[in-house]
Amino acid sequence: MDSLNESFQQRRSLDQNPFQPSLPPPPLEEPQPQQDIPAREYDVATSEPVQQQDGQQGRDSSVRPSPAATEQAASISSTVDSATKEEDVHFRICEEMSRPRQIALSPSPQSQNTDRHEVIELHEGVNPMTILGEALGRQHPNRFVRVIVEDNHPKSYPRQYIAGFDYADVVYLEAKGGLSLPPRPIRDELLRLYFSHVYPYAPILDRVKFMQDYAADQHSTFVLQSLFANVVPYAPEHLLRQAGYEDRITAQKQLYAKAALLYDMGYEKNQLYLLQGSIMLSSLSFSYAIDKDYRYWLTNAGRIATQMGLHRNYVSQNLGRRSKRLFRSIWWVLYDRDTLLTISGLDNLKRFDERYCDTVPLEESDWEDEDEVPAEFRDILPPVTRVQKAFMMEYSKLSIISGYFIRDFKTPAKPPTFVEIDRLSNQITSWRKQLPLEIIHALQDEWTPDHVLILVLLAMGYRLEAVFARAAKDHYRTSGSSSGGDVGCVQRMAQRQENAMFELSTMIQRASLHDVLHLCPLSL
Repeated sequence: MDSLNESFQQRRSLDQNPFQPSLPPPPLEEPQPQQDIPAREYDVATSEPVQQQDGQQGRDSSVRPSPAATEQAASISSTVDSATKEEDVHFRICEEMSRPRQIALSPSPQSQNTDRHEVIELHEGVNPMTILGEALGRQHPNRFVRVIVEDNHPKSYPRQYIAGFDYADVVYLEAKGGLSLPPRPIRDELLRLYFSHVYPYAPILDRVKFMQDYAADQHSTFVLQSLFANVVPYAPEHLLRQAGYEDRITAQKQLYAKAALLYDMGYEKNQLYLLQGSIMLSSLSFSYAIDKDYRYWLTNAGRIATQMGLHRNYVSQNLGRRSKRLFRSIWWVLYDRDTLLTISGLDNLKRFDERYCDTVPLEESDWEDEDEVPAEFRDILPPVTRVQKAFMMEYSKLSIISGYFIRDFKTPAKPPTFVEIDRLSNQITSWRKQLPLEIIHALQDEWTPDHVLILVLLAMGYRLEAVFARAAKDHYRTSGSSSGGDVGCVQRMAQRQENAMFELSTMIQRASLHDVLHLCPLSL
């Protein structure tokens, strides 16, 4: 530890570290409070500085910061975006931890053709870096840091090729089709289908930012290939043939293979894009292979998300408004899917422990308003309806209850108590009773993709109830085996399981009757 501290101090003196700029003192006659320093915040959706919302301090036009404060904010902003060599990353992290945060840490705009990558990371543990960062700082360490890392790839590639890649790597990617995309009109139609049928139950993209990048040809090829693989089930056959695929299965397998290849080759460097693409690929399953199935991609997405601190609510205090709502949506999609796989018996273990996760639930404000969507994108980006928002919010509530069930019934050597069983029973019943009116009355209207989401939501509720009743029935039977079991409780839970299965079957029959089963999401 002493050698690391000594090495770090030597680097500070030799390199004239740009992260601790020498600043003139503020005027003594007009001291400026810390919160009035104008932070330069670049949100995930734009390269422009984020404007503070009304009522927040420090951004009002009537407040004029001192020249020293302005210089400090500009200096810190410029240094955060400078690149760090791979071997110096730990020093940079300690440096970041040792100073107070002056800017919001939304992901920065980043070109795909670059020899650097951005890492946003939450350091909550105790290790040499956090200890040294706390020792060097004058207050609690700043554990949420952003570092721009230079890639240590050879620089011998021609200028027209991709930065950070050898010529042979690029040739291989092109030969395997990893960089090939359908013609623009076909891509536009696939995007329209994605935002109409897939996005409502997995809002993991900032739609406006995504379309701005797409229009400027600054999109992530990895995310696009993953997105197209997700939307194939909703695309008409003739559109897939125009894209160069013989049939639906071939299209989805090849698009998945392209996305996986880009990931394996390290083509995508943006941390947020890697997270979003991994979530998309976690919806797909083509074989019972033990390597890189849907569980692999969901686990990978969980790894990146927790590294970025999406599971902790206080991290959002360092984010801009648009990044805050995007990160919250991504977290709940991950949590919901993780819980769903465990309840469905498709996974043996939940990835996320609720004891260490406190991200606040979704709200309607976590979706952009209709007037935030530029007119040129509205033919691809349909309005997000209240039913779609209600679906995600109620789905997350149901996932939390499902997490309680897994905790109470799946903990080894700890059978559920009668109090826990009764509490879960009441929570499931209360969840269904508190559903908003737009959900309760949705299936009485015409059948649309929105109403399919409601059907899926209710079906998941009945499935949880059936799984719970079955587990409780078995518990009552075995816990009282010496005395013949608690016959009344066993019969009551058996009847509840039968009722839930009947309602679940009815939901599936209604979807089949109205020919909308093909609109049900792949991952639910």
